[in-house]
Amino acid sequence: MNTSGFEGFFRTTYADSVRALVRSGVDPETAADCVQEAYLKAYTRWWRLKRFDDPAAWVRRVATNRAIDLFRRQGRHREALPALELEARLRAGAGAGESIPTDGDDDGSLARYADQLPTQQRRVVELCYGRDMTAEQAAAEMGISAGAVRFHLSRARTRLRPAVTAERRDEEVV
Repeated sequence: MNTSGFEGFFRTTYADSVRALVRSGVDPETAADCVQEAYLKAYTRWWRLKRFDDPAAWVRRVATNRAIDLFRRQGRHREALPALELEARLRAGAGAGESIPTDGDDDGSLARYADQLPTQQRRVVELCYGRDMTAEQAAAEMGISAGAVRFHLSRARTRLRPAVTAERRDEEVV
C-alpha cells in the first residue's frame, strides 16, 4: 500500500473506513458523511498523520466520534420535540384572561398543562404565546421587568417539560 501521499491513502482506505462504521450499526449515508469529515480533518493534519503506524485507525476513530455526536444530538432533538410542540400550541393559543384553547387537543392535555402553572407564569405564557407579545410588551402590560417575564417563561417551560415528555413517552408505548 503506497500511502506516501494523501490521495493514495484516501483511495486505499476510504471504502474500508465506511464499511467499518456501517458494521458498527451506522446507516450507510451517515457513515459516508462521518468518514468524509474524518478524511477532511486528516487532510489538514496529514503532515503529522502520515508518520503514524496506522493513520486509517485515526480516521476511523474520528469518524466514529462524529457518528456518536450525531446520535447524541438526535436524542436531544427527540427529547425536545414535545416541549417545542407544546410551545407552538401555546403560541397559537389564548389571549389574556382566556383559557388556553384545546383545538387539536381532544384530551384536554394542553389546558391541563397550563392549569399546572402558578398565576404569574400562566399570565406570562398567555401574553407571550397567546397574544404573541415580546417580553418587553408583556412586561409593560403586567407592570414588571422584561427580565422577570423571561424568568417566568423559563420557569413555565421547565415546569411543563417533564409532564409533556412523560405523556409523549406514554403515547409511544401504546
